Amino acid sequence: MFVAWQKEKPHVITDHSASGLNDGIPRTEAKVHYDDMRIFGQILFNARCQHHGQRLVMWKSDIASAFLNLPAHPLWQLRQIVVVDGKFYIVWRLVFGNRASPRIFCSLSGLLCWIAVKKLGIEGLLVYMDDFYGWDFADNLIKFHGRRRPCWQVLLLTFWEAIGCPYEDRKQEDGDCLKIIGFWVDPNRGSISLPPDSVDTIVTHITSFLTHPKCSPILCDWQRLELTWLAGVIRHAIGVRFVDSLNWMDNKADIVLWTDASLRLALSFYYSGNGFVYQLRPPPPGTAIDIFFLELIAIMSAIFHVASFKSPPRRILLFTDSLDAVGLLNSLAASEDQHNAPLLGIT
Repeated sequence: MFVAWQKEKPHVITDHSASGLNDGIPRTEAKVHYDDMRIFGQILFNARCQHHGQRLVMWKSDIASAFLNLPAHPLWQLRQIVVVDGKFYIVWRLVFGNRASPRIFCSLSGLLCWIAVKKLGIEGLLVYMDDFYGWDFADNLIKFHGRRRPCWQVLLLTFWEAIGCPYEDRKQEDGDCLKIIGFWVDPNRGSISLPPDSVDTIVTHITSFLTHPKCSPILCDWQRLELTWLAGVIRHAIGVRFVDSLNWMDNKADIVLWTDASLRLALSFYYSGNGFVYQLRPPPPGTAIDIFFLELIAIMSAIFHVASFKSPPRRILLFTDSLDAVGLLNSLAASEDQHNAPLLGIT
């Protein structure tokens, strides 16, 4: 056992990896699929479209003690005996440090979320482990425990009280802009971004890492350039605007582009009756040509061109015959170093 400090709060960890207990639990059976910001962004996008002009508020509610609410199987409790000051203690509840604890607890929290949505009618509710979060209308507030709160949050807390689910009132939050699982969410501005303190921490760690004497001879030039680029751009990033970046129908595009590249002739892109062709200089005999790189350059050139408009389009529909390029832009992860440069240029 050991204590891990997180946000100035101690968490007792019973390490089942060091003891080998986790080795008996298959990773596939402990895997959890969490609700994330992509799903929530789509929910907020839909809410804004359906209730255009109405101000929204965010809210989140936290179950107290999480894993400690659930008992372990009696036979498993015998494996959780710990020694403190020479005395043996049986830990009868789920513990931090066991591979299966998140899966077991999320089965319960998922059930509570399902009941709240399907039976209580709470719209747009999601859950991440023990954190439940959602939206409501800014004028749909009622008084609960001494202050006005979103109606759907009050409905969830009333449900928890009815079934004996513990929570701390001070941890039940709401507001126009709220920090949800590490991200600042502003439903009325339509943005999801990292909080300023997290950005400062990232930049500080990157700078410290880059200036560490032991990193100077080890880091490759492209690694140093990418980290330097990230530290420079992240402070000015506006976050993800889910009003623009989520799924939309093809016919909603502001502009449609077609791009292509050939091994030895040219790069090209086309839109609205305008075509642009950039001839390639013939390479020396025997030179290997990376067609994937050329396809990315064509895409980057097309996006850069329309982004330079006086009023650049927000929704760009781009067609390419390179499936690899689609996969790269979807994952934002290049498997080969030479593809990082056009990827950084596009993003």
